[in-house]
Amino acid sequence: MILKACLVVLSLCSITTVMSGCGKKKSSRAANVVEYFIHGDPLLLVEGKEVAGSFLTPDNVATYNNFHFISATSFIEREPKAAPTTYEQVEQANTTEAPAGVLEKQFELLAYSFSQVSGSRWEYRSAAEGQGYRLGFELRNGLLELVDFNDYPVTAKHYSLKADGKAFSLLVSYEDPTIGKLLTAFYFADSAVVNPLEKAAQGYAYLFDTVKIRWDEPLKVEACGTMDPLAAETIRLSSLAWFADTAPSATPRPVTVSARATYAPFSDLNQHCIMLIDDFKLENSDDFYTAGVTLPIINLASKRIIDSDVMLFMDHGPVYRQTTSGSKSSILMHELGHFYGLGHEFKTDADGNALHPSIMAYRNQTSDITPWDFEAVRELYGESLMAAP
Repeated sequence: MILKACLVVLSLCSITTVMSGCGKKKSSRAANVVEYFIHGDPLLLVEGKEVAGSFLTPDNVATYNNFHFISATSFIEREPKAAPTTYEQVEQANTTEAPAGVLEKQFELLAYSFSQVSGSRWEYRSAAEGQGYRLGFELRNGLLELVDFNDYPVTAKHYSLKADGKAFSLLVSYEDPTIGKLLTAFYFADSAVVNPLEKAAQGYAYLFDTVKIRWDEPLKVEACGTMDPLAAETIRLSSLAWFADTAPSATPRPVTVSARATYAPFSDLNQHCIMLIDDFKLENSDDFYTAGVTLPIINLASKRIIDSDVMLFMDHGPVYRQTTSGSKSSILMHELGHFYGLGHEFKTDADGNALHPSIMAYRNQTSDITPWDFEAVRELYGESLMAAP
């Protein structure tokens, strides 16, 4: 799969007030890594979270042979940078439209397998020459612990195996003397079921252009962490807003909205969190900020979302004010659109007016979910959404 700049197929962000954007850059270390440059310590995303140790052993690693590499997501310590100067620049960097000839390549599968290379060392790598990562594991107390990738020494922070056993993630931290601290999650998924690309009948904006990428498993949204009652109410009302379709399908799809006080890091595949981040800013300067990001994890073979998390960056005044208002937040409703599988709606006419008013736009963003947004959801799922009983 190829990611170009902020061609967001695995991570999406919201724009609001003066200017904001993704803050992601293409990595030279792998073809489909997404990098977020932050002002602050990325290890705060792990601090105080529920972390789990390795589930990998010499006896079970063959289970994960021929899983494909989904992506790597990195949070990287960095000072503020210069802001873009126009909405066109930001939209170009954050479009979910795929240039001709690129779309199919984004779903090419890079299979990985484990091999024992010495008495205590295993490696997980692709058979394709010069492609992907080489993940090194050491046998310690019967478990395989991730200790390096491409010869970068790392400290494993969290291991997550999806409940159905069909995907896993590895979260590590390390430090680069020229960059600073980094926190990286690697994601892999089962390749047994390969579904064809299914495009929408109309030009709805989804995570990959007009391709229908959706959840198949029961939908659940979780407000994660101890939070102010007004913030909890904002999350509740913003979530309920996606269930207010005025032309609902006959059998709407239920979505569970709940809360949990403690939770695992963002890389965990068995929770789907809305997280309020107040320890650092994402790609910030005096006139540039990212209000929030959504991290959908997609099985590239089945074309299904297998995990997603939303982060809202509370150090930004407008984000804080919206999130603690006790009423609906346009920022959070936008991010939840990504959570369900919608992309950025940037299409305009010759005069720059929105072809389809949408909560998923930037400069033409409305303050609420529109009929076009609900239509896009119904096209994606064949159903509208509703709150679970």
